[in-house]
Amino acid sequence: MITNPADRVLFDLVGDAPHKRFSPYCFRVKLALLRKGLDYRSELIGFTDKSAIATSGQNLVPVLQDGQRWIYDSLAIQRYLDETYPPVPAFPERIFPTDFSAANFIRLWVDKTLHAAVFRVVMPYIYANLRPEDKPYFRQTREARVQKSIEDIQAEQPKHLVVLDATLEPLRAVFAEQEYLAGASSGFADDCVLSAFLWAESVLPFALLQDATGKDSAISAWRTRMQPLAAAVLARQA
Repeated sequence: MITNPADRVLFDLVGDAPHKRFSPYCFRVKLALLRKGLDYRSELIGFTDKSAIATSGQNLVPVLQDGQRWIYDSLAIQRYLDETYPPVPAFPERIFPTDFSAANFIRLWVDKTLHAAVFRVVMPYIYANLRPEDKPYFRQTREARVQKSIEDIQAEQPKHLVVLDATLEPLRAVFAEQEYLAGASSGFADDCVLSAFLWAESVLPFALLQDATGKDSAISAWRTRMQPLAAAVLARQA
């Protein structure tokens, strides 16, 4: 079910070019819209474009405007889409599984652990790909978050890559035994992890995963299985 996108707008975080998108949470919403077969148009905003989403009552993306409804926070948007729109033949399952507890654990692990490890790797590259007017804000807020300068984070990259490598170990173990986090087919938990990967891949000048035939072969195989979904999302950003 592809619907008219005229009244459905996703406010998405952008860098210094339209294809540079920096929010894993926006990627989650784009994957949810894809799973619901819903078309939309993107409204691209930078880190300092707060006025564009003021109607939502807060200042963070993602924000979805669906007709007269304004919904913010990726989890709330996913729930709204699941409750408002029926499944489509290509994705007959609901976004949220009946038993959400295991999937929610993955979501929280991604938010609290995987994102923290990825951020210290991608932080300097995000900064390099920002609009000039967004760089002071990003430097101030993100350096305060990690208690180090962007330059120090860049200099410590080998250490941060080691931390990321250790953080990925649970995924290596899971994907060595099953094709998807959600089970027989991809689902909410897979989208959470894929969004983190898309976030990193959007700015890194090197591969996030190690040799696909070696240590990260199981994750790489999963990433390949998820590529049709990723490609469909990325095609809208070209």
